[in-house]
Amino acid sequence: MLYTLNMDIFTMIDSQPAQLRQDYFRAKSSDKAEGITRVVVAGMGGSALGAEIVKEAFRDTLRVPLEISRGYSVSEMLDEHTLFIASSYSGNTEETLVCLEQAIRLNTQIAVITSGGKLLEEADQRGFDIARLAPNVQPRLAVFANLKALVEILDYYNLLEFSDIDRELMDLANWLDVYKAQFSLDNTGDNQIKDLASKLSGKIPMVYTSSNLQSAGYKWKIDINENAKNLAFYNYYPELNHNEMNGWILPSSKDNLVVVQLVSGLDNGRNLKRMHLMPKLLEEYGFVHHTFKAPGQTYLQQLFMTILAGDYLSAYLAELNHVDAVAVELVEKFKKKLL
Repeated sequence: MLYTLNMDIFTMIDSQPAQLRQDYFRAKSSDKAEGITRVVVAGMGGSALGAEIVKEAFRDTLRVPLEISRGYSVSEMLDEHTLFIASSYSGNTEETLVCLEQAIRLNTQIAVITSGGKLLEEADQRGFDIARLAPNVQPRLAVFANLKALVEILDYYNLLEFSDIDRELMDLANWLDVYKAQFSLDNTGDNQIKDLASKLSGKIPMVYTSSNLQSAGYKWKIDINENAKNLAFYNYYPELNHNEMNGWILPSSKDNLVVVQLVSGLDNGRNLKRMHLMPKLLEEYGFVHHTFKAPGQTYLQQLFMTILAGDYLSAYLAELNHVDAVAVELVEKFKKKLL
């Protein structure tokens, strides 16, 4: 299979581990709030995904609950003991700016994650703590930067039980830079992810994940949507065994559907048993299916490498679909209709 390569998308993907090495945060407020009992992150799309990954990857080290708002209303989640973080890569995300106004009215402790726009202007004027991201990157390809920025904010407020989170993420970035080579364009030999992309071409992928790879599964879905301009859906174990599998019965033809299971060997044993039983059931109901086993020895390695593998897969699929992986014309067109 020949690819008409869009080098920009692969360069962006290759550079993502380096985002974990950067420093983004600077404290501007004169006094750091004490007694924070909850963190609320408002964001959409890729600007919320960093928080999803933090919530999943660092669930055992977060000192307080972390909640995520994807919408226009956040007031009911805020009080004087809340740290509110407005996350918008462009700085102009409508929903996030509305939530910021609510947080300001409630006099909540506020920090922002952005590369510019109205959000940066507001933060500069009001003296909010700022984690500033590099501009000119699609938000879905700045997720590691968004995550690192959020971790820096949480660490500054002493909300992570980690002795040296910077060192942990630096080591992770170094490992990713080595391991990503097997999925990147530089690998002209056996490339599991490129091969999988060819098997998904012309299909609607249904991504099923281990419970501890939920954010990776969601990232695969949005990457396939935005980069490959392709429908895709996602669910996770054990939840899908209580509802979605009942929908396998109809339609009877599954010719345009394909299931991809993302498996972590570190998942709960009962979930692993569920995933082991699935291939035979999927075949019984007419599905083609494939499995991606998360590489790595640690949970962070498995989670982040699975996310990165999904980025590569969506870029290869974009080439097979003959589309521009970087552009998001339909999203931009819809935003203009809202003006």
